[in-house]
Amino acid sequence: TFMVISGMMMGFLAERPKVGPSNTARTLVGRGIFLLTVGHALIVISCIPRLGLDAALTRGFITDVIGAAIIVGPWLIPRLGVAARALLAAALYAAAIFVSWGWAPTAPALDLLDYALGGPNIGDPRVNFPLLPWLALYMLGSIVGSRLAALLRAGRALRAELELAAYGLVAVMVAIGIKASFM
Repeated sequence: TFMVISGMMMGFLAERPKVGPSNTARTLVGRGIFLLTVGHALIVISCIPRLGLDAALTRGFITDVIGAAIIVGPWLIPRLGVAARALLAAALYAAAIFVSWGWAPTAPALDLLDYALGGPNIGDPRVNFPLLPWLALYMLGSIVGSRLAALLRAGRALRAELELAAYGLVAVMVAIGIKASFM
């Protein structure tokens, strides 16, 4: 949910009329760098007593993905149209599936890259937040944000509210479907 909402906000912000230089991108990049450095280190340190040093050092956290998204998003989203972002989201997700299921590197460094980009393979007990599928979700969220901004700019607030409610309903139905598939 957080990745979709973050993407929606970036898509919405990218559609704002430009009235002068914006510090939003610079602020987000700074926060992203903080999450990937200081934030990551603090989370790793907090996980060592529970997981051990090796597991804590090789785990990916959702804050890492958020950090990467808020570094890439302000630069990429305003430069790509909605169709290009939809294609990018599909490509990122397809790449995540390939990396997770179709690529089986034997070198430890490549295995770590496989794990960081696509996630653990089926049956792998490690928990991770891989970069590619979560960035795909962020990009999809940016499309929704752009759509809502366009509707509001056109004075169609009620339509924006109805579409947002429809997106929420679809998300709940997808969540129920995914949960039911595990039962």
